[in-house]
Amino acid sequence: MKSLRYIVAIADEKSITKAAERLFVAQPSLSQFLQKYESDLGCRIFQRYSKGVCLTGAGEKFVPKARKLVEMYDQMVKEMRLMCKTQKKMISFATSIFRGEIIIPELLQRFYSKNSNIVIDCHEIHPKEIERQLAKGEIDIALVVAPVDNPNICCQVVAHEEVYLAVSKSHPILEKARVNPDTNKKWIDIRDMASEKFILLENEWRLRAFSDRIFAKYGIHPSFEIASLRTTFGFAAESLGVIFCPQVYIVGVGMHSDKLQYLSIGPNGEYRDLLLAYSNRYEVLPAYIKDIVEIVTTMLRCPAS
Repeated sequence: MKSLRYIVAIADEKSITKAAERLFVAQPSLSQFLQKYESDLGCRIFQRYSKGVCLTGAGEKFVPKARKLVEMYDQMVKEMRLMCKTQKKMISFATSIFRGEIIIPELLQRFYSKNSNIVIDCHEIHPKEIERQLAKGEIDIALVVAPVDNPNICCQVVAHEEVYLAVSKSHPILEKARVNPDTNKKWIDIRDMASEKFILLENEWRLRAFSDRIFAKYGIHPSFEIASLRTTFGFAAESLGVIFCPQVYIVGVGMHSDKLQYLSIGPNGEYRDLLLAYSNRYEVLPAYIKDIVEIVTTMLRCPAS
């Protein structure tokens, strides 16, 4: 089933690189998978182009059936879970994969101490997919980054997450860094980095929207390259560019952290809102949703920007 999910993701994204981002796998690994899968199948599912992929004639027949099988499998798993939990209510919670590894274990421990008759089905998926599933009612509640513009989704701000600039510890720009005596954090005026090259994500990522907003706020127009999330850390570690790095990536991912210096943007830092989002179908929030809101708010409580 995992193989079929990979095929469907490539078809949806029309790009192996974008599908790899969505699936949180390395792009070379996904390319190798597809090569082997098509070789075993005996025909090509996708035609490769410089800017992406499209379905071949065989692919146009294969992918709809693969999609149907994935949907049938997911429905079967859902029904089996419900059958096995006949005495318990099941709710679904989602967040991104990096945030999930930090949030989910403690959330479950705290929630189950108060709600022994409810089961939380946790999902770690791409933010774009979270919003889609929330709007369709496939997920009950999710922790996401603002903004969420869908009218079918209600949101509550639960925390303000600082976004740092990350550079190699050997980068000469660190000579311009200063220390905030109140927080003991190193910070830099991003205008001092106007001539530096930045490594940014694709437009679909909310971190990219944040970086564009910061550039506009400070009136700078630096040069930049586009890279995948994991690749950006490697670029920064080797002094090949500057990256934007949310707090969760430092704590949860920690890629190349021994080679990177994290700098606040300005003396007081720059922040983005974290939201708990849920369907607007609730006239009154159920007690268990209120419990999740309270628990996550307590776990993430931090000073406002």
